Parts: sequence; structure tokens; C-alpha cells
Amino acid sequence: LIDTSTSVNLISLSTLQAVGISKSKIQGCLMEVIGLGGRGKYIASHIQLWLKVGPIASLAHFHVVKIEVSFHILLGGLWLRKHRLVPFTYH
Repeated sequence: LIDTSTSVNLISLSTLQAVGISKSKIQGCLMEVIGLGGRGKYIASHIQLWLKVGPIASLAHFHVVKIEVSFHILLGGLWLRKHRLVPFTYH
């Protein structure tokens, strides 16, 4: 899912579990992300993963959400602009 207005990359804990990524790779932190369901949600962990999108492979920082969401991974506008993937986001 691409969301150009999102400032962070999000991944659900259930997605990490489904692809077999060990919980030991998830690091702790504490921050509030506003906008999930219209309310603030505290995110208690983050992870860095190699992400390959077409010809681009790069290390991406994701905040892990431990709530029910309608996505597996949400790429934020900063990552999209960095790699110039969506033309209207980097001008």
C-alpha cells in the first residue's frame, strides 16, 4: 500500500510472523503514530528490513504495529521520495 501522506513506514506484526522473521530482530522504542483509525496508537517496536521494489533494493526502517490493520506493509512518502518511485511526490 502506498500512502504519500504517511511519514513513517509501517509493518504489521502479523506480517512479520507470516514471513518467518524472528521477534528477536524487532527492537524496542516508544512513539505515537496518529492516524490509525483516527486515533493515536503507541508503537512499541521497530525493525530494519531489506526491501526490494522492482530494481530498487534498500534497507528500510519500519515501525511495527501490533493492531488489526488492512495492510501488510505501508510505505510512507519519505521512502517513496527517496527512491523517486512516484513522480508527483518528489517535486
